[in-house]
Amino acid sequence: MTIQAVVSKAQVLIKAAVPAILNAPDYPNDSLLEQHSSIAYATNIRFKNRSSGFNNTIFDLRIEIKTSRKNLADAMKYLTPIPEAVAAVFMADTTIGKTCSTYEGDVTAKLVTEVVNGIVTIGYEITVENIKI
Repeated sequence: MTIQAVVSKAQVLIKAAVPAILNAPDYPNDSLLEQHSSIAYATNIRFKNRSSGFNNTIFDLRIEIKTSRKNLADAMKYLTPIPEAVAAVFMADTTIGKTCSTYEGDVTAKLVTEVVNGIVTIGYEITVENIKI
């Protein structure tokens, strides 16, 4: 089990849950900004070393699902169901396709806007907390 395996499997599951996502690469680039896209990465990574010899890695998985804000009404129509759809994926499979032991935190979503390379985007930052591998 590796962090990258969790990230890659999460992208596959998210793309299946939100069919409108056009791109969900493991290693994103700026050309994704004008499309319905998803990127995922590990954050808040902790490497645990126990005196008993039990070692594990715990981290939060951050998923950013964004789209262009050119037409706000269309963007919000696309974005509104996403938090529930993504949370349902992780609640249905707490091992994220057997890439981790489990996760023991919340799934949270925050609506954000951002300007990147002159492109105004809007979307959700979704966090799956305390994934253990």
